[in-house]
Amino acid sequence: MSKFKIGDRVIALEEYESNGSIVGQSGRIIDKNDGIYLVEFDKYISGHNGNDHQSNKCGHCWHIPDWNLVLEKPKEVKIYGIAKFCLENYK
Repeated sequence: MSKFKIGDRVIALEEYESNGSIVGQSGRIIDKNDGIYLVEFDKYISGHNGNDHQSNKCGHCWHIPDWNLVLEKPKEVKIYGIAKFCLENYK
């Protein structure tokens, strides 16, 4: 069973194949093959364009093994003002 699935948001833990630019960077899994995942990072990481996996972000992709990735925790969204009032009072 795969540790991650296509579309998961992940963070790279350490350098892999001499690319230290990936450390701590967040991205989205766009392909997988035998425990190696193709990640399209949000920021430029001196990578490639995803090798035919329809990434428009040249330099944002890198192949990384599962042991070097962790799931990114969803960011908490805070709601203020009238939206907060409506959510609390009109359920």
